[in-house]
Amino acid sequence: MNKNINIIGMPLDMGASIRGARLGPDAIRLTGLKKALEDLDYRVEDLGNVEVNPSYEEKIGPNNLKNFELVRNSNEKLFSLVDKTIKDKKLPLVLGGDHSLAIGSIKAALNNFENLGVIWIDTHGDINTEKISPSGNIHGMSLAAIMGYACEELSSIGQDKNFLEAENLVYIGLRDLDREERMLLKEKNIKAFSLQEIDEYSIGKVTRDALNYLKKKTENIHISLDIDVVDPLFAPGTGTRKNGGLSPREIFLLTEIISKEKGITSVDLVEVNPLIDEKNKTAQLAVDILKSLFGEKLL
Repeated sequence: MNKNINIIGMPLDMGASIRGARLGPDAIRLTGLKKALEDLDYRVEDLGNVEVNPSYEEKIGPNNLKNFELVRNSNEKLFSLVDKTIKDKKLPLVLGGDHSLAIGSIKAALNNFENLGVIWIDTHGDINTEKISPSGNIHGMSLAAIMGYACEELSSIGQDKNFLEAENLVYIGLRDLDREERMLLKEKNIKAFSLQEIDEYSIGKVTRDALNYLKKKTENIHISLDIDVVDPLFAPGTGTRKNGGLSPREIFLLTEIISKEKGITSVDLVEVNPLIDEKNKTAQLAVDILKSLFGEKLL
């Protein structure tokens, strides 16, 4: 993996309905992320946080998109930072913040890597469009924007020439899909490993199958990891909790396997919410996951 990392914080939580994830990037930093990565022999530069104009009141934008202007403007800034980081031959590590930030980060990766693959590690599908979203929250529409399925306002954030192809997306960890999302995944034949497959076949096999599937199609892979994929018993500090998620051992094995791949171009870790955490438990888990993803070994 690229030994030069730029950390970028995205203190945005207005793409979600629960406030507090805007504090996630700094909670992860204060738990010792930079030093942990430097101890693994990475050269790390922290670029600070994307400037997000503070907002506390919900505003309904076009097509019933909640807080659209704020989410769009923040993602445009993130797009520019991630795009420059990649052009500078460094790996962007984006800390969230809610999962709407993936619009900016993945659009920038798509701008630089032809035929990019994405592993989306999440409880949720986040592929609703503005027409089918039950909430209007943009963090549930991130992939629809990244793939060009959403309205022009969302799909044009960052750039609107390079969209993620359906065959280049793999989900790991799904356990909460809206009905329309389920139909869309089937219609587009999107590769998805739910908790059922993980329970039946093991996290090791599922992770290797996901990587092998993408490696037949692309040399470059973006990792977007939502901390809510972990069971809330171990990751209570996140906004959309659902029982029955991955155990710490499973998420560590997943990231350990990915860490051996040479084609990882960019990484998001999102939805850490210190306001509802227990003694910084979730931020510490986030740091441990990233250490594992970037190659920490016991022996």
